[in-house]
Amino acid sequence: MVRVGDSKAFEAVKNIYGPDVAVQSLADNNHIGKNFIMKFDGARTGTTKDGETLEGKGRLTEPLAKSLASSMAKAIRDVARESGTAEELSHAFWRIFYHKSQRHQ
Repeated sequence: MVRVGDSKAFEAVKNIYGPDVAVQSLADNNHIGKNFIMKFDGARTGTTKDGETLEGKGRLTEPLAKSLASSMAKAIRDVARESGTAEELSHAFWRIFYHKSQRHQ
C-alpha cells in the first residue's frame, strides 16, 4: 500500500505491471475521515460567538458528528472515483448536511 505523501514509493511502483496497467495513487480515506471527526469534535465541544456550545440534545452530538464525518469521507471517495469536480463534492456535502439535519431535529 502506498500512502499519501509517499511520492518516492509511488514513483517506484507506478510501472511495476508494465505500460499497459496503470497503478493509481489513492487518497488515504481513513485519514480524511479522522480529520473530519477531529474537526467536528472541536466544533462540537467549542463555543459559538454568543458563548453557547454546539453539543447537547438537538445539536451536534458525538454520534451525529461521527455520522457526518463518515458520510463526508464516503462522498469524497465517490466523487473521486467518478473523477468529479469540487462543485460536485460541495453539492454532496450540502446534501449530507441537509439530510442529517432533517433526521436529527
